Amino acid sequence: MDKQPFLNNPALSKRIAAIYHDKQQAAAARGQARRRQLLQRYPELAAADARYRQTAAARLKAIRSGGERLQQAGLDFEAASQARETLLQQLTGLTAPAFDGPQFSCPDCQDRGRRPDGSLCHCYRDSAKAILREVSNLQALAGLRFEQFQPDLFSDQPWPLPNDRFRRAPREAAGIIAADLQAYCAAFDPSAEDMTSYFLMGRPGTGKTFMAASVGNALLDRGIFVLYLTSSEFFDQMLGYRRLEAAYAPDPERQEQSRAAYTNICEAELLILDDLGTEAGQMEERQANLLGVLNERYQNGRPTMVSSNLSLKELQEMYDERLMSRLLGRFKILHFYGNDLRAYKSV
Repeated sequence: MDKQPFLNNPALSKRIAAIYHDKQQAAAARGQARRRQLLQRYPELAAADARYRQTAAARLKAIRSGGERLQQAGLDFEAASQARETLLQQLTGLTAPAFDGPQFSCPDCQDRGRRPDGSLCHCYRDSAKAILREVSNLQALAGLRFEQFQPDLFSDQPWPLPNDRFRRAPREAAGIIAADLQAYCAAFDPSAEDMTSYFLMGRPGTGKTFMAASVGNALLDRGIFVLYLTSSEFFDQMLGYRRLEAAYAPDPERQEQSRAAYTNICEAELLILDDLGTEAGQMEERQANLLGVLNERYQNGRPTMVSSNLSLKELQEMYDERLMSRLLGRFKILHFYGNDLRAYKSV
């Protein structure tokens, strides 16, 4: 599968293509406006341009006659073209194609989104940012960012836990996690095959959602395709997709929406699943759906971030061994602990 989610997601590609269509029209309008302004500013250029256009029309007309008339018309056109080109260089520094053509916002791809070799242009992600944020499902959490991280909310005293697994105070541990995830965002490469997946574990109110959303928002700012879903949202979308695909004569509009949602789940350059373990009912089907998505994303080199309020023991009691082996074997585990910060501030 292609590593570019924009190419694998028809709905996303179509919307971004519409942006570039508008860019092309805007570039043509800017080019025409610039041309009119220069002709008004430089009367001598306006005269040379008029002469150029007259000789171009005369040459076109002389094609029917041929012979010496066509030859003379060609010479007149070349002389007028050269005279205009010289004036353009002297007065504006522009070449004739630049003067007559669109004024592109991105000269590398000429506002097409693709370079001459067919690869996506560097401007593509910037152009897609608004659409990516819209489909990210992070709008309600857009204000959660690393810049708002307040380590002083965490206790600076050692936190007692069973088996004495943690010797750091929650404040120190939270600072280390924040630094780790900020570095991850800075180094995130959508084309890489080995980006780390994370499993955020800890009791409610210890900062997991804040950190996960901060990662998502930081990557969205870079034009990286992030999808945030709560556990309930993820399983509802997956169950809906499976049932519609298995249904006889499903509603076409609902099926199209369901397929688009499933494509986003598989193609997002980072998928964030928050609050795993809060779902209830039909556990076998839910586990199969989650396992299938995690396997597909892993095989295609797409990282996933999962958070849960449950302990390892609680997760092992809830999910089967296959799913737990994926979560424990392929994910870097970050432990969150301390007091419930929601008593002090929404984190």
